[in-house]
Amino acid sequence: MRRLLVSVAIIVLVAGATTASAASLVLRPLVLSAASAPVGPCDPDGVRVAYHLAWRGHVSIARVDVSGIADRCVGHELTAVLVVAGKPVDLGSVTVRLNRPGDNTASVVVRADLRATAAESLHVSIT
Repeated sequence: MRRLLVSVAIIVLVAGATTASAASLVLRPLVLSAASAPVGPCDPDGVRVAYHLAWRGHVSIARVDVSGIADRCVGHELTAVLVVAGKPVDLGSVTVRLNRPGDNTASVVVRADLRATAAESLHVSIT
């Protein structure tokens, strides 16, 4: 029951933080997803972002998956910056991988212990 209440609290907090940049919030087991966000000239229609959560004594963000990346971005570098408690945290850069035409992916493993409840926004750029 406690785990369910913590999950619901996180959903409410993240939903409030993402409503300015996302039209919807999708919930899957241990995955929070935001809709589209503009990312750069190689993908003008935006991407999908999913946060994968982990339990580290509290609910934390373990990985950020970016999908729906245009074919023109394959091989480009994706950089992710998460704003946590008002401060930017550079999550690092990865290369965009070929997946399916028009739906390419990049995953950033979060090495820092970042509380999911403190996450405010995610900034993604592809260069």
